[in-house]
Amino acid sequence: MDDCDMASEYEQKWPHAQIDENAYQINREAIALTMGECRNCQAKLDDGRAYCDKDCATDFNDRQRMSKRTGR
Repeated sequence: MDDCDMASEYEQKWPHAQIDENAYQINREAIALTMGECRNCQAKLDDGRAYCDKDCATDFNDRQRMSKRTGR
């Protein structure tokens, strides 16, 4: 397989991977909101918020970015 074949294969797979990732993230948010707990620390929330406070939101988003950078 030469470079052109690999680039073509990547070009075909990338949009599907992005769609799958976005669907996964949206589903995660919906589940977290309906479960009534903070997405970061799992504290009980009664008002439909995804995070109990700004610090939890920041911590969660920082960990998400780090895991994407490291591939975990």
